[in-house]
Amino acid sequence: MKGMFVIIFLLVFFSSSAQIIWEMQDSGTIHNLNSVDFFNAETGMAVGDEGTILRTEDGGETWLLSESGTTADLYSVCFFNENEAVAVGASATLIRTENGGMNWSPITVIGLNYDMFSVFIHPEGNGIAGGAAQTILSTDDGGLTWNIKQTDYWGGGFWGAHMVDNVSGFLAGENSIMAPLLAFTANGGDSFNFEDFYLVDGGVSHEGRALNCHSFSGSEGIVVSRRWDGWGCITQVDLPDFATNHYTNLYNSVDFADTDFGMVVGNNGSVIITENGGNDWESETAVFGHFMDVDLPVDHNLAYVVGQQGVIARRRAEVSSPETEIPGIGVKLWSQPNPVYGKRRNSGTRIIFELPKSGEIELNIYNIKGQLQEKLAAGDFTAGRHDVHWNADRAAAGIYVCLLKSGSATYAYKIVKIAN
Repeated sequence: MKGMFVIIFLLVFFSSSAQIIWEMQDSGTIHNLNSVDFFNAETGMAVGDEGTILRTEDGGETWLLSESGTTADLYSVCFFNENEAVAVGASATLIRTENGGMNWSPITVIGLNYDMFSVFIHPEGNGIAGGAAQTILSTDDGGLTWNIKQTDYWGGGFWGAHMVDNVSGFLAGENSIMAPLLAFTANGGDSFNFEDFYLVDGGVSHEGRALNCHSFSGSEGIVVSRRWDGWGCITQVDLPDFATNHYTNLYNSVDFADTDFGMVVGNNGSVIITENGGNDWESETAVFGHFMDVDLPVDHNLAYVVGQQGVIARRRAEVSSPETEIPGIGVKLWSQPNPVYGKRRNSGTRIIFELPKSGEIELNIYNIKGQLQEKLAAGDFTAGRHDVHWNADRAAAGIYVCLLKSGSATYAYKIVKIAN
């Protein structure tokens, strides 16, 4: 796309049992992408501002632009079988495809006058959608027709929707007095029960907005919210109980591969994961950008995220060790020590890379915003192992990315700097 430069790279870091590979994908757009949904590991779609719809049939190796028929911002998409999907957006926009996203048709809902933020349709046909003014829609025919269950409330709305099966699920949003609000259904969207709650932290109750949700049953799930003071929250819901964790970072979306493994994504390339159903969360900062949505289409080893300015990234988890060659690449990249503790503990870190053949390379350090911090090496290097020292004394505490450019490819490695 003229006027746009996209860096395609891998970010690799390691847990005790798996090599985590984050791959930035070329979306071909600079429009914000707000929602992503995959039918299987290879076939999926993403939607965003100004009617943007992208689809892929090869796991994101290529993304194709579809003609949506609208210029409205699209906020949510649900790809509920191999051919059919529904997307919703601003100005009461609902559109539907029956050929895997190649063509889209508008859906008219008489009496609907508000932005629509969320949609979820179960493969058996029942579905729910939420919008501004606390609007709730339901469908029992795979999104061909929709019924307004409620609308025209003062303020509030529903920004997230999820169904665990064809009858149970809930929407997440905000009520008229700026507190998180959930709308539960146990009959496929025919009727709803409502629960509002506060984001309680150390005895202090905070107001806020629920942005996304994942349901485990008709009364259990995980809700991602934001407090009005800018903090992010993750709430475990087990009616009538709500237990909330609070974070300085703002998170926007949640998805689970099963009842144990889940992922939450948000601003500043932030990713946190759970392996026990949301009882504990571990940070896994991924790549540059602000993430708006995440989808885990098959299991915990695969995830897709989308975000602002056309960002699309794929996460793969493969069993390996830190010095294992990245599959299909032939280049090794790591650092020792990592994290870096500053001048009181050590004087930096050794960045180590191995080249399968001689060639020209560039090795640079960037902060999490993608800003160049230091040029470490450049020029012709022979095949084999090389060490370069990075003195991190002047670097602020935070996440940094070491980018190695070799030939036409760019590889990346996360380095954590702890305060001096």
